[in-house]
Amino acid sequence: MLKQQILRVAMTFILSTCLVAPLVAAAPAEPLSLKQAIELALESVGGDVIKTESSEYKGRSVYKIRLVNEGRVKDIFIDSQNGTVITPEMEKKRDSNEVTRS
Repeated sequence: MLKQQILRVAMTFILSTCLVAPLVAAAPAEPLSLKQAIELALESVGGDVIKTESSEYKGRSVYKIRLVNEGRVKDIFIDSQNGTVITPEMEKKRDSNEVTRS
């Protein structure tokens, strides 16, 4: 009798953990702050920040950070949800490579 009760409690715990775990894992992460986005852009490209703004790029919420480095102006997009660094130049190269491979 006691073994059955312990088994029921254990099974209830295991099942509830299995049901709740995906919900916790799927919870959205804290969005990046502008300060964090600037740090990522500086690590990626370096230089000095000229301008920042919140924007949308290919359906994603991003921070657009304009930098000047060695006299060249570059725009870097930082995904505000996951911190992915997106440079339009890299995407153009990737897109053109995909077109030439087809």
